[in-house]
Amino acid sequence: MTCAHVVNAAGKATWNSKEPPNAQLRIEFPFAANVTATTASVIEWRPPDDKPAADIAVLQLDKDIGVACYRTALAQPEPGQRFWTKGFPAGQIGGMEAAGKLGTRVEFGRMLAQGEGQEGFFIEAGFSGAPLVDPQTDAVLGMAVEATRDGTRRTAFVFPADQLELAWPPLARPYKGLAAFQESDARFFQGRERYVDELVGKLDRLPLVAVLGRSGAGKSSLVRAGLIPRLRAQGDWHVLVFRPGSPTDNPLRNFAAALLDVFAGPASPTAEAMNRHNMADEFPGRLYDEPNEVIVRLRTLAEARSRLEPLRILIVVDPFEELFTTVRDPSEADPSSICAFVLCVACALRLARTWAACSALCSDHPRRLHGSST
Repeated sequence: MTCAHVVNAAGKATWNSKEPPNAQLRIEFPFAANVTATTASVIEWRPPDDKPAADIAVLQLDKDIGVACYRTALAQPEPGQRFWTKGFPAGQIGGMEAAGKLGTRVEFGRMLAQGEGQEGFFIEAGFSGAPLVDPQTDAVLGMAVEATRDGTRRTAFVFPADQLELAWPPLARPYKGLAAFQESDARFFQGRERYVDELVGKLDRLPLVAVLGRSGAGKSSLVRAGLIPRLRAQGDWHVLVFRPGSPTDNPLRNFAAALLDVFAGPASPTAEAMNRHNMADEFPGRLYDEPNEVIVRLRTLAEARSRLEPLRILIVVDPFEELFTTVRDPSEADPSSICAFVLCVACALRLARTWAACSALCSDHPRRLHGSST
């Protein structure tokens, strides 16, 4: 797999050509020992476009090269996940390594990726189509697709593994083991329709819904692969999902990042992402000092979208028990970050009672704090 715009460049076509090249492509394997070049043809073509799983090309090699393939990661990559990759920036015909960590999700199923330092190479022109590999498991977390620089930060956009699986379903693995089903796994998630119906009915009546159960019972899978796809199919829901204890141990910072993502503009994902990145440093402090800022943000979103169609907002905090098991409170004298987070949630619920908005929070078994839940 690689980016469609890379194939277009190799075929001397415009970068956003909608048709794949008819001629075969020459494929080289500079990092594999004793492997000669071969040719390949395009068997799946998703041209560059502003939609999910676009700008992806699947190539079929004309001969077996005897090299083991990487597999996509079994679980959904989370913000903060570290990765390494290799690419061919200008002037580096032997290739260069780059490393960083994944950020939040943005438009069209993409994720941000950030370099961790200013020295050395990071994802730029010449890395498009390169796999992002988990240094711990050697699984592919995603594929580099676009890069941008604002002078002070190095930021790139990548397709996470679920977008690659949408482009080429044979990559997907329907049996997740102990990993939770994600929204991208909805086509594999079966047999829980009655519980999904129950959740949808409760969200129509209640501003707060808790899903309780023991660890491993399937609470996250029910919400992520069952409830959320059902609500998106209705067309009048906007869903915001985040973890209180990840990627940082500050729940307000994680909530703030999720709120900022809500205001992504489809016209210019690069500009919007950079703006959110710049605000991420100061917005958590505003939530700490004034929890009602949550109301301002959600009301602005509802008003902007409801001019076109009714909008309801679903906030999923999963796993909610991370608020108590992962988050560390740096101070006992001042109101803690946990208390400030709960106040922000209370403000969202207050708005839910008067607006066409609904907040769903995750919880766990009331007597035992263990395991994911939503």
